[in-house]
Amino acid sequence: MKLGTKDILFTFFTVLAVYGLIRDLPWLINDTYNYIKAFNTNAEEGFVPDNKSRGGLFIQFCSTGLFVVLMIYANVFAEFFAARIKNPEPPDEIMKKLTDMFITETQIRIHYALTDQMGVVYYGHYAQFYEIGRTEAIRQIGYTYKEIEALGIIMPVVEIHSRFLRPAKYDDLITVKTTLKEMPTHFKIVFHAEIFNEQDELLNTGEVSLFFVDAKTMKRCDMPEVLREKLAGYFVNG
Repeated sequence: MKLGTKDILFTFFTVLAVYGLIRDLPWLINDTYNYIKAFNTNAEEGFVPDNKSRGGLFIQFCSTGLFVVLMIYANVFAEFFAARIKNPEPPDEIMKKLTDMFITETQIRIHYALTDQMGVVYYGHYAQFYEIGRTEAIRQIGYTYKEIEALGIIMPVVEIHSRFLRPAKYDDLITVKTTLKEMPTHFKIVFHAEIFNEQDELLNTGEVSLFFVDAKTMKRCDMPEVLREKLAGYFVNG
């Protein structure tokens, strides 16, 4: 089984955290015990811990705490750094995207009906994958396409771009990463899609533009206010 970048990083962070805890935890327990013992023994004599003792114990607590955090969030760190390795960006762009982006992931298992004579997923189905991804993305913010249509607003696709890098095959479990990079304004919304296989290899990228359209007049209209309010929390810089 071939390990992806994310799997390798996750293993590295986990091993590092375990090593750090095995190394530091006994010291922390022993130092804490000795500190408390010395304090209790000398309490009646007005014992006051010196700065060196307190500082050493504090550093030990911090060191152990960092390894605990690394252990708990190893998967998060692995995903973040794996994404940066595949798509390196300047630090300021990374920080902006951490606060000004809406990202969701949806998994799809490839069945026979999606493959062609060459044994790979037929290229026309990728538009369907994008649709599944953005439908679930809207659902994850607490709204649905059905509820938008109930307001008398439809969302036709007006433009689509796709780039095919590697094939998806039968029984692959693909992950459709759907990203809203900018807060939609007026009548247009743009979804960016990235499709990965189980080895965390990038298979396909896509960009889909849709318009908000009044179902009765068939004219463009602004994004529903309720949808704007739900998205606003993901775009803190406006």
